[in-house]
Amino acid sequence: MIVSNSKYVYSGKAATLLDVSNKTLVKWVDEGHLHCIRQGKNRKFSLAEIERFKQSNFYRSRKPKYTLIYVRGKNSLECRKRVEQ
Repeated sequence: MIVSNSKYVYSGKAATLLDVSNKTLVKWVDEGHLHCIRQGKNRKFSLAEIERFKQSNFYRSRKPKYTLIYVRGKNSLECRKRVEQ
């Protein structure tokens, strides 16, 4: 079976598309949440698989661990109080 390379991306691009680190991407593959093709040490991800994964409950239910807010100026105390509520 001949597969077009344009339908696959390497792990760096896949991580960017999913807005995660390469380490998280590899963890998801190891846990069986996401599938890839191995070529030596490289991993290639199907764009269709990435889209399928984005629609999965696993991906959609994840929440960021931290939210960083930086406010500077005379209204910073007021903004900080709103955020802490």
